[in-house]
Amino acid sequence: MLAAGGYSGAGISGVVEVFNPRTNSWSTVAPLNRGRYLHAQASLADGRVLVSGGNPATTSAEIYDPRTNAWTEVAALNQGRQGHAMVALPGGAIAAIGGKGAETSIEFYEPARDAWRRRADMPRARPAPLAAVLPDGRILVTGTVPETDIYDPKLDRWESAPAMSAGRTVR
Repeated sequence: MLAAGGYSGAGISGVVEVFNPRTNSWSTVAPLNRGRYLHAQASLADGRVLVSGGNPATTSAEIYDPRTNAWTEVAALNQGRQGHAMVALPGGAIAAIGGKGAETSIEFYEPARDAWRRRADMPRARPAPLAAVLPDGRILVTGTVPETDIYDPKLDRWESAPAMSAGRTVR
């Protein structure tokens, strides 16, 4: 597990720690290129970690490579985000979903091209979403309002899903 950035009494942090289950311990690794708070992160298929956005809403993104213990700036998001969700998709892309500053948008990061690509907007605003990849590769998105939606990346289309009992904000 990689814990990157955050907020402490000293302000926004760029400190990064990694948990090693073999030794049951945390160790500090290379810091983020910029401190981040209310950012999102997702693991790439090759073991690297993508971190994007943060407070204030920003378009910056960077990747940590555990083999070199280094962070590399990558292509900027199309829209500034904070408090957004990110999930890894089958095939290797990473989806950045909603968040303050980009409440209805979704975009995919394609590591092989180092590029973000906008996709169809969500049907409702999600300033603090939760997202999960379903077994068939679609993405279930909830948060803020009780209504839930499912995004199909193959069709670039949203559909309504059953509503939860209440809307929730997790950040």
